[in-house]
Amino acid sequence: MRKILNFTECEHSGDLDKYASDIKSSGGSVISSEIDDGAEVGIVLIEVTDHQLFKEKFQTTESYDFCETYYF
Repeated sequence: MRKILNFTECEHSGDLDKYASDIKSSGGSVISSEIDDGAEVGIVLIEVTDHQLFKEKFQTTESYDFCETYYF
């Protein structure tokens, strides 16, 4: 199942790398990602096999606090 996550406070690729790391450690795979420099927003397309398990794990990460839009 593919989903889109939007992150605030994404000022550079280091921020995006941290979000991607938390996504991966929660059981998701990053398909693509990009940064809107002007808006300081990171957009990440992910794929998860177990939506509920991913959501439970991801909610415990620091990145979740910056996840403005969570399309599930």
